[in-house]
Amino acid sequence: MNILKNEDWYAWVNMMPQVTKSGGQIHVTGNVLTIPEVYPYLERAEPQGINHSILLLDLKTAPKPQHPVPSGQVHYTEFLGVASVIKQVQINWGGGKSTLIDQIEEVQ
Repeated sequence: MNILKNEDWYAWVNMMPQVTKSGGQIHVTGNVLTIPEVYPYLERAEPQGINHSILLLDLKTAPKPQHPVPSGQVHYTEFLGVASVIKQVQINWGGGKSTLIDQIEEVQ
């Protein structure tokens, strides 16, 4: 298993009109400890689930390139096309394990 530990997950929606489209921009961050040979990243899960209020993300790893990528914190960003209906973020990792962020702050 490449992911040893993950914690301190946080999600917010940026609703500032000069920065975002109509639905805002969601941000998800967390701290991830991996084995030294890989770096962690978040990716939108495909397919998404049937509950559109839960954003599904996959926490994955990839081999580090020759020039090391700083590891530790991962960040995911996505523009939301309509007014934000996302109420939770589920992060899937490690063959069936998951972490749920159930409070998403809207910031102006």
